[in-house]
Amino acid sequence: MIGIRRYLVARPTTDRAGPLRHFVAEKIERAELTGEVFERDPGFDIHAHARKAFGAFQNDSEFGEVIWKFKPDAAPHARTFLFHPAQILEDQSDGSLIVRFWASGHMEMCWHLYMWGDKVEVVAPEALRRMVETHQRSDFPSLP
Repeated sequence: MIGIRRYLVARPTTDRAGPLRHFVAEKIERAELTGEVFERDPGFDIHAHARKAFGAFQNDSEFGEVIWKFKPDAAPHARTFLFHPAQILEDQSDGSLIVRFWASGHMEMCWHLYMWGDKVEVVAPEALRRMVETHQRSDFPSLP
């Protein structure tokens, strides 16, 4: 997976039945040949796996519908962004733009939404709205 960082998606050899983990590629210090072999799960789809997250972090308890509303003056610019591979864009009669998708990764969403200042409203989920609402600035001179 690629985002701000590159990740290796795998299961640790110590927990082959456990959940997939994301290992930061830049933090892998060395590799060694062990003679062990593995078979890639033929049912695994990296694209389907990646769609569960906004960026790289996945949290099953956060997964759900995400709805952002961009103000009319930011809507044309927001329309040019791919926020999520499965996003749905809905133009509103007042010129604003609704962006919908299903994902987890609230903290990564917060980091991204900060750049938009007060030009975006988090409609859902409520937990994400609470994380963002006190950090939206109106003094950014431009959009991301």
